[in-house]
Amino acid sequence: MNKIVCLLFLLGINLITASDYRAGGEAGPAEETSDVNYSNLLYGIATDIGRRYDHMEDAYALFLNPEYGLFTLFDGHGGAEVAKFAADDLGPNILAYLNHNPEDKRQAIFDAYITTNNDLPDNIGYKKGATALTALFYDDNLIVANVGDSRAVLSRNGKAYEMSVDQNPEREDEKARIEATGSTVQFVREYIMDKSGKVKLDYWLAGNPGGHRLNMSRSLGDKQFPFVIPDPEFRAIKLNKDDDFLILACDGIWDYMEESQEAVDIVKISLTSGKTLKQAAQDLIEHVKNKAAVPSHLDNMTVIIVGLNSPLDQIQKVINERAKKIAEEKLMLERLLFELKHSSIDSGPGARLSYKRGSDEGYDSFEEGRSERRIKTN
Repeated sequence: MNKIVCLLFLLGINLITASDYRAGGEAGPAEETSDVNYSNLLYGIATDIGRRYDHMEDAYALFLNPEYGLFTLFDGHGGAEVAKFAADDLGPNILAYLNHNPEDKRQAIFDAYITTNNDLPDNIGYKKGATALTALFYDDNLIVANVGDSRAVLSRNGKAYEMSVDQNPEREDEKARIEATGSTVQFVREYIMDKSGKVKLDYWLAGNPGGHRLNMSRSLGDKQFPFVIPDPEFRAIKLNKDDDFLILACDGIWDYMEESQEAVDIVKISLTSGKTLKQAAQDLIEHVKNKAAVPSHLDNMTVIIVGLNSPLDQIQKVINERAKKIAEEKLMLERLLFELKHSSIDSGPGARLSYKRGSDEGYDSFEEGRSERRIKTN
């Protein structure tokens, strides 16, 4: 994996990761090339540990270069180990396979999922697992792949379009596949408290009688279950000027949404009121926290919002440009004050003033999508 990361560095690919805060699909439209530079994609990220656990089991990684924008999100279960491993491994594998097989992107992504699952050490990949959700932007196209129940939703003209489908034992096709392995599917009903009172919660578990059970049918890891496979499902779409943003979030968010449109509406209201993508992601988390009557039930929550070519994206760019201008004016003032303060020690005509802001080196701190740690590319 380290060799792959070094290769990405040499190819000029920005790598942004955050894996520890505390501690067969549908056919897409014909593809066309474009001159979009995906190094400049705008995004905002927000996370919250929730209350159910005392540690964060979510992880994510972003890879941006002129040709591709790749966003990956993982929700661990049984521990954070598989999610952390996948955050380091899956993205580089996808880009390596794309470099080897650029004509068949779905096959490249599929192969990367299988490789990452095979790469998992036995001591973490047997009893622990993670969902995996990836969104690849290229040539004005978007391909989303997933295993598990983390979801991607596209906002187009303010309308929600689901870009992924949960894989769980409730689905008839997944249920049949599970039972074909000799495993069983069990229906479970429980009641939880919400602001509206007692809420019925129905779900399905798969496993063996008297043994461990799982509420999803595909994931990375979980090799103790014969029915769990790492094979991703795909959805693809041709992007256009009406696309507002893409939401990637784990089930800690979606479990509290009546429908995907609810999340889109919250983000749209935040952005049109002048908030940044990061603030909009945080608003989505706060909405979930306010909706939960029993905070102790709150799961880890991670939200990634990618701004697209729309009026909302233009608003975000204006906000970034204004912030950068203010910062430049502040820097100019600081330089002037520095020169005035030290003018008394000027030793004569040959003296020269040297001024450098080391904290600004390597990233643009005024563009929200660059506020995370990344590898320098020049």
